[in-house]
Amino acid sequence: MRESLLCTISGALCRKTLIVAIAGALAACAFADGVKVSEKFGYDKDDSTRFIQAALDSDEPEIVLDKQTGPWFATPLMCRKTKTIRFEDGAWIVAKRGEFKGVGDTLITLDACRGVKILGTGPDRCGFRMWRDDYMTTNLYELSEHRMCITLRSCEDVLIEGVASNESGGDGLYIANRGRNSEPCRNVTVRNCVFDRNCRQGVSVISVDGLLMENVVMSNTRGRPPQAGIDFEPNANKEMLSRIVMRNCRAEGNAGGGFGFSPNFLDSHSRKVTALFENCVSIGNARSAFGYSSAFRKRRPGVDSEIPYDEYDIVLKNCLFENSGTRAISLYTKPYARGRFV
Repeated sequence: MRESLLCTISGALCRKTLIVAIAGALAACAFADGVKVSEKFGYDKDDSTRFIQAALDSDEPEIVLDKQTGPWFATPLMCRKTKTIRFEDGAWIVAKRGEFKGVGDTLITLDACRGVKILGTGPDRCGFRMWRDDYMTTNLYELSEHRMCITLRSCEDVLIEGVASNESGGDGLYIANRGRNSEPCRNVTVRNCVFDRNCRQGVSVISVDGLLMENVVMSNTRGRPPQAGIDFEPNANKEMLSRIVMRNCRAEGNAGGGFGFSPNFLDSHSRKVTALFENCVSIGNARSAFGYSSAFRKRRPGVDSEIPYDEYDIVLKNCLFENSGTRAISLYTKPYARGRFV
């Protein structure tokens, strides 16, 4: 079914124009203060994992992935310290091909970090890349939806700006907590980024208190459901989707929906879902351009609380929803869900 909803066209940006604007704004960034990873720690054209990891573990407050003759090939990386990670123009961290055999192997994980910045010169010039099609080949890999490009777990005050995060075997960006009883991510900003050709989602948000996404493209997700541009989907009632703002963002050409909420496990003990979408575009996605679905699930003893309702306050302002495969907006709620949707 082809159906369009036009809130207003003002503020809608085409994908190409948005990426060009991002690149132009960031191309002049200077990296005067950072330590170049190749100069202090080393570089190996076949596998630079040990050098990048040493830089992440070091006490250097700012490290620079400098441009080399080829990518920085790496196996899973972990950051646990406050760190600024800068990419020179043309520098890429690329998953080492043939690795990432673990079903949950992630290219880079930020674990309980505070004040981490990942900064690049534009998403067409630098960032992270994996090998989605390889991970979908069953004679090479055990199928999984969890081989992420970037994972944030219980992090605070994080900025990701001017990079791409593409071709993952899961999500381009996964924002969550360390476990169902742990703290959410707090105060995360994602700006001027592209999440393209990922397997499960462009971006998945499991638990966050304070998320700002500006000038972000989430496109061509395909491989493992839900296959959305961005999906907000807590796994337990103590997780939260709070203080979310998406501005000038675009979801395009995804095999699932554009912008989607699935707060099935939230209930009367959960914090209210609060989100603002301003000047956002959802176009050419196979399912609803925008969806909120909290359809009732059978209570799980010892996990879910007794009262199965959730609350939400979602505002759409100056958005364009066009050429969706089903509906422009889908709204399905539990029998006792309540909230405001405008």
